[in-house]
Parts: sequence; structure tokens; C-alpha cells
Amino acid sequence: MGDMSSEEQSEVSRRLFIQVLSAMGVTAPLPLGIGCAAGGGFDPEDVEDEGWGPSKADGQESRTTRTIKALMNVMIPAEYDAYGAMVSVGAVEAGAYDQLQTVHLIHLAETLGFIPDLPEWIVSSMSVLDFVYRRALRGDLDSRAGWGRSFLDLTDEEKVAVVDEGFRENEAMYELVRAGCMVAYLGAPYTDAGLVEIGMPPYEDFDDDLAVSGYPRGGDDYTYNRVPPVGGDDISNLIDAYGDPV
Repeated sequence: MGDMSSEEQSEVSRRLFIQVLSAMGVTAPLPLGIGCAAGGGFDPEDVEDEGWGPSKADGQESRTTRTIKALMNVMIPAEYDAYGAMVSVGAVEAGAYDQLQTVHLIHLAETLGFIPDLPEWIVSSMSVLDFVYRRALRGDLDSRAGWGRSFLDLTDEEKVAVVDEGFRENEAMYELVRAGCMVAYLGAPYTDAGLVEIGMPPYEDFDDDLAVSGYPRGGDDYTYNRVPPVGGDDISNLIDAYGDPV
């Protein structure tokens, strides 16, 4: 922050907010009306789309949330058998939607090279960034769906075509979502479901940060449900300089 006054900090934050949104493919940073679909208008019920999970009194997710999850299902879809039972999880089941929170969005944009690394005080001042981005993303998807239709109205094949067009014409906006899907599916910040799908062994109790990874822990200790060693177990005599078992 240096010697900037609070007014100067506010002005810097405002300018950077617009610049970050622009780098993310959002060219009209207006929270209200930004999710308009072709032939439609602002959905008052979407005002509730601030949280993460069911957002309405009836427990249903908002249209913006459902639209973005449908996009994620195009990128890494779940698979179902002939009876409708899920046989393979997709990005949504791996927690990808949570990657569209402001702090994660900014980290993804920094990692992809869309924006430079931002100081923490700037990031903390952009709490509504995710709200505006999600609205813009829904608006972009709906505007490509055709007159009088929304992205949710499309068939699976039509959704794929819309997403393909989105990548060609607004790569940054869609690349962020794809990166969030990959981080959730392969990085396992919320669940190991994606890793299990690609053949990795499951964790014993992921919710409690307890796992079977990290063997050997020392001697003949193969106890289940222990936090993987981060310095508490001396295994220096069991691994070589490259971290491989001796």
C-alpha cells in the first residue's frame, strides 16, 4: 500500500477491478443485467446467487449456478449408465464450481498469465469479482444459444457447439473455467473423486485430511487414517535423495 491514502487505494482498486475483469474476458462489468439472455432480461431470482450451494427458499440453485455447472459438464462430463446411475464423476462432482470464488479466480488468472500477481490488499478488495464474472459468463453462454433460448435449453450437442464458439471468440473467459475444472478434478482440493477416476488409489477419509498416502512412515507403521507425514515422521533412512523408497 505504501503511503497511499484510503481514497487513492480505492481508486487503484477500482481501476484494477475493471482491468482484471477485462483480462478475464468481461468487457461490461455491470452486476445487474449482465446475465441477460437473448430475448430475456435480468432474472430477479438471481440476486440470491451470491453463495455456494442452494440459494433459494425452495432449495433450488439459481439459474446462473445451473448454467455454469452445465458448462462444466461439457468440459469434464459425468457419465451415466443406461438406468441413469452415475458411473463416472465429472468436474462438478469434483467441486469445480467452488474454483470460481474470487480468490481462486484471481489465482487461476495469474497462473494462466492473464494478469500479473496482485498484492493481497488488492485481492481482498475485489470480493464481488466472482459475482460479476459468473453473471458475465452466463450472459455470454445465453447470448450464443439463439433467440428466445438459454444455454440450459440446448441439447448436449448444441451446448458443445456453443462452448466451442465461446473458446474461439472469448478464450480468456472460457479458459478460466476449464482451468478451474482441471484443478478441481486433478488437484483434488475438495475430493479425490477425479483422481480415483484416472486410476489413483482413493484416500481413506479425505474430508478429515486423513489419508493412506505417505508410506513408509517409518519402520513397519502402515496405520490407516493418519495425516500424511509433513515432518512429524522421520523417514530419511527409508528414502533416497530423490524421495524414492530405498
